[in-house]
Amino acid sequence: MARTFDTGAIRDDEDGKFDYGGFLHPAVLQEFARYMHHHRKMPDGSMRSAGNWKKGMPLDSYMESLLRHVMDLWLLHDGYEVTRPETGEKVTVSEALGGCFFNIQGYWAVYQN
Repeated sequence: MARTFDTGAIRDDEDGKFDYGGFLHPAVLQEFARYMHHHRKMPDGSMRSAGNWKKGMPLDSYMESLLRHVMDLWLLHDGYEVTRPETGEKVTVSEALGGCFFNIQGYWAVYQN
């Protein structure tokens, strides 16, 4: 089925097409981008490329990291204070969610191949 606009333009209908604007929340994606940008900085001060994660990691690495971030989120949800053992830095809900989302995305990307 086609759609005809007042301008005369004709396009096919949207049946069966993904509604990305309906499925995704722009503020969540922006917060995830903030998380990813923050974590581009390497311990030596250099910056890795934004797409470095696309090189992939073993599924076990994604799973181990995901579980650490889920534990952080769970503890925060239950009212505990969480700190990174390696840095002593306080973990926020956004930090925990960003880590979960990163590892889910990475796992899913590897799994799809």
